[in-house]
Amino acid sequence: MQMQMESLGSAGGRPEAVFEVFWNRFDHNLERQSAASAVIEAVLDCDPVDRVLFLETILDQIRAGWPSSYNIDLIQEASYWADISTRQERKAYLWACWQRLPAADQSAFLRRVQGRAAA
Repeated sequence: MQMQMESLGSAGGRPEAVFEVFWNRFDHNLERQSAASAVIEAVLDCDPVDRVLFLETILDQIRAGWPSSYNIDLIQEASYWADISTRQERKAYLWACWQRLPAADQSAFLRRVQGRAAA
């Protein structure tokens, strides 16, 4: 399950609304809620100047890293990696891959994506 930062940010700046959206991801699992609460408390206890660095350090340690080959179908490999990667990783790899696609492949990709959006 992916948390969209846009959906968290759309709570009108009200922290309680942001956390309500966040907690909805946990399906009433008390252990997960407790662990998440501990992380949130740790972040909020940090000096505001250090919070972003603290979170970036954590994300850097738990991100998916390089896409790995498991000798399965390429689409399955890519889908698996996308499931475990961070939003920043997906955007970075998407941009790097896009830049290396020939113009004809870029056009074909856009037609496919735009066709799905219209459907």
